[in-house]
Amino acid sequence: SIEDGAFENSAISGVRFPLSRAIERIGKNSFRGCRNLQVVILPIGLAEIGDGCFEGSSSLERLILPKSIRAIPPRAFSFCGKLKKIIVPPSVEVISNDAFIFIEPRSTRSLLAIGCIQIRGSITR
Repeated sequence: SIEDGAFENSAISGVRFPLSRAIERIGKNSFRGCRNLQVVILPIGLAEIGDGCFEGSSSLERLILPKSIRAIPPRAFSFCGKLKKIIVPPSVEVISNDAFIFIEPRSTRSLLAIGCIQIRGSITR
């Protein structure tokens, strides 16, 4: 797993997860404030992402979640203002109400396209 705050506010621009090693959890705020991070393709088998995991990663443009993810926690991708493409698999049952705050409206429409409905600020199946 990747520990809480492991790369917080670092200058990394990309994340590549090794196929030879399973990562089941990415901790809270692990990539928070990584302003140079542009593309994240989360690894197959990832079961959990922590609160605020990519919050404030303002250059993040593309996000692909694996089929093993069941929930998107609070502030996971908040303040990712350049996010253009979000691929959320049908396995996601709960998207917390502020998981995607302060992103472009067209990205939010991508979430709705997977069959989720919006209820009181949160998105659930």
